[in-house]
Amino acid sequence: MRIIHFLANKAHYKRPNWEIGLKVCELQDGMGSLLLLPKESAGKNRIFKEQISDIMFKDADGIPVIVSLNIDKDDCLFELDVWKINFDRVVNYENLFQVIEESSSIIGDGFQ
Repeated sequence: MRIIHFLANKAHYKRPNWEIGLKVCELQDGMGSLLLLPKESAGKNRIFKEQISDIMFKDADGIPVIVSLNIDKDDCLFELDVWKINFDRVVNYENLFQVIEESSSIIGDGFQ
């Protein structure tokens, strides 16, 4: 949830109480992407609208990884997309958390 909170704050995502009732399902993409299922989107036909925020870090093996937060056509959180440029699974998220810590201290997202 920390990654989702960070990216939502970075995007100035303002949908009230978005985290209440949020369900998360791992996608079978081999890299660790997550399908986000907000309570208010239950039973709806959801379609990707756009990426609202992203962050890049280097995995433990030195390969760049981009993590993006996407919303659907109703502006509900849709997906946390993880893309490692060589299409391998992410080895370790510790470098991402370090980048979040550094970014948060600069932009003041309250994760210090």
